[in-house]
Amino acid sequence: MIIWILFLCWWLIAFLPPIYINGKWFMKNIAGLTLAPFIFFKKKEYLNSERFIKHERAHVFQQRVFPPLLFLIIYGLNYVINRTNGMNHYNAYHNIIFEKLARAAEKE
Repeated sequence: MIIWILFLCWWLIAFLPPIYINGKWFMKNIAGLTLAPFIFFKKKEYLNSERFIKHERAHVFQQRVFPPLLFLIIYGLNYVINRTNGMNHYNAYHNIIFEKLARAAEKE
């Protein structure tokens, strides 16, 4: 029961306005990472990029539609399925449905 309460709290926290956090200390090969409502960025100048903001906010929205834990499970499974289907890391990542939707949001 306590686990469900924690998951519910995590999902409710996702509805807070986005909170930007400098994550350069743990982010090596990625520009941004979103665990709603927290958006971690590698370089401060990314915050001036409308494209970056739209992309990461799309992930915040996705984690409001799907509870964050479910989002992460679907995201991870989508990546694993893509790799199992013979895609390299780059193509497997770029073909994750949530990434496709976030890239589409960049253009809006």
